[in-house]
Amino acid sequence: MKKIYLILPLVLISILYAGCLAQQGGKITEEKAVEFVREDLKNNHPGADIDIYMVTPEDDSWKIISKVIYGSHSPCPNLTIIVYNYPKFGFEPREQNVITDKCEVLSCRGIQNCKITLEEEAIIASHTFNNVPEVDIFRRTYGDSNIKVYARPYSIYIEPKNNQTYTNVWVVEWTSPQAEANRIIRLIINQSGGKLIDTLIEQAP
Repeated sequence: MKKIYLILPLVLISILYAGCLAQQGGKITEEKAVEFVREDLKNNHPGADIDIYMVTPEDDSWKIISKVIYGSHSPCPNLTIIVYNYPKFGFEPREQNVITDKCEVLSCRGIQNCKITLEEEAIIASHTFNNVPEVDIFRRTYGDSNIKVYARPYSIYIEPKNNQTYTNVWVVEWTSPQAEANRIIRLIINQSGGKLIDTLIEQAP
């Protein structure tokens, strides 16, 4: 009689491992909990970028907050925040909130001066909340698939090109490997409301 070997998926192995620990009264380390949750996220969201950005102990378990991003650093990233309490509730998310979708900042619907708190929100707000001809031309010229957009928040930002100081802003940089002489479009927007303050164009060093 031929023997049949079954290879269990990593997630199933993780569940069995967590169950054994619970029966033995053991505790899963933060490192193991994050590893298991990250693997579960990758299995459930193929092709997405996974960013686990906050882990805190909670009731002999771990509260793990993650970002699941499709189209990371594109002009229109889709972001969902997923919260686990592991191993207490296994791989069943305790919260799941869609933050950006179809190039829209969902928390800003009907709110004039909404707070822009996440990079993906700032990227979308930089061009959908504002009329920026330079960005429109950039997108038509190179196409969204050839563009990378990065955003960083600053409580105080000194722009080296014009020596201006800005407070409570996002600095959003649009780049493309196909751009002539590595041209960068830098947009400075308010953290409150996402309105454009300044547009600067320069060549990357």
